[in-house]
Order: sequence, then structure tokens, then C-alpha cells
Amino acid sequence: MNFKLITCTFITALFAFTSCKKTQEEPVIEYPFTLENSTVEKKSEIQLFTSNQELKDVGKITKFVENSQLFNMHLQDNRFGSLTVFSADSSYFNFPENKYTYEKKNGLYYFYSTYLYDLGDAPAGSLALVKHKEPHFNTAQGVMAKEIRVAKGTLKSLEFSCLAYKLSRNSYNVNGKLTGSTEEEGVLYNEFNEDFLRSLGEHDTLAVQKFVITVK
Repeated sequence: MNFKLITCTFITALFAFTSCKKTQEEPVIEYPFTLENSTVEKKSEIQLFTSNQELKDVGKITKFVENSQLFNMHLQDNRFGSLTVFSADSSYFNFPENKYTYEKKNGLYYFYSTYLYDLGDAPAGSLALVKHKEPHFNTAQGVMAKEIRVAKGTLKSLEFSCLAYKLSRNSYNVNGKLTGSTEEEGVLYNEFNEDFLRSLGEHDTLAVQKFVITVK
């Protein structure tokens, strides 16, 4: 029996099977292509949190967010727009100047804006609210950061996490007089960092609502 011949035949067959399987799982992608058929799915109702507790009172929730337009499923759809992928690591949202690089890591797609912004100009809440942190860079102008958008799925069908939020922080002195108050709101294409709730003080309030935006 020619053992060497049998071994070579087996290895060749195994290689052919592996190559075929890989081709089936990872079809060749032709660039560029555009994903513009977006749909929005509400993943949670509006949730309202204060220090150490979630408030279920519908009246209090409504009052806190009544002046905000961000907790709106149709608005998220219009805001997001389309995604064009024009290479294995480059893309843009809506128009060519709005460029993002991207990579797949730990089963998720991470899209990084090519625009750097001053970290000191960013709302403090938005930085801590997200699960997947934005990359930071030390430059001559100071510490800069890039916006990050997170999605799961395949390049031809992506599900982007979307988080609408409103955060109010208030501080009082020992006499009960208001000494400081800040309020911010926004939309983040990222997952919610549940640990952020531990940072809420006695007079702080946070409203969040989760969506998933699918483009394909």
C-alpha cells in the first residue's frame, strides 16, 4: 500500500473541503455597495433612573422627556440614513465626506469616524454611557477622540445599536439650595453601559431608550 499517496490524497481532499466551506461562509464581496433600506426597531420603552432605582411612574417619565424629540423611532430612522462601504476597511454614512474606517472584532463591527474632536468638548455623560469606548489620541492640541458606531451581523446586513438619552445632574448645599445644574441629551450608536447607573447621585435623573437600526 502506498501510504504517502493515500496521505497526500486525504490532505488534498481536506483542503478542498475547507476551501469550499470557507467560500460558502464568507462570500466574496464586491466594493463599493450601499446599504440604504434602514428599519428601526424599538428594543425598550423609555426607562427613567435616579440614584439606586428605576422609576416606573409613566407620568414622571413623560414629564422628564416631554420637551425632547430624541425618543422617537421615526426620527432615528431619518437621522441614520445610508451606509456606503467602498473597501475592506473604509465606508461613509450618507455622504462621502462623512468617512469612517471599520473593523470586525469579537463578533461585532466597529465603525470609527475619521474626524477627531476635542475630548473636552464632549458631553461628559455620553462618554460614560456607552459600553464600547471611543479611541483616544494624544495630540499637540490635547486629547482627541473619534466617534464609534457598533453593529452586529454581516457587511450586507448590519444591526446598529442606538441609544437615546437625557441626563440631568443637580447638586445642593447643606441648606438645600441648588448650587449646580447640568442637562444634556443625545443619540449614540452604541450599547448602553449599565454600570453608569452607579454614578447617579441623589438628585440626578437619566432617561434612556434603546433601538436597533438595521441597514441592508
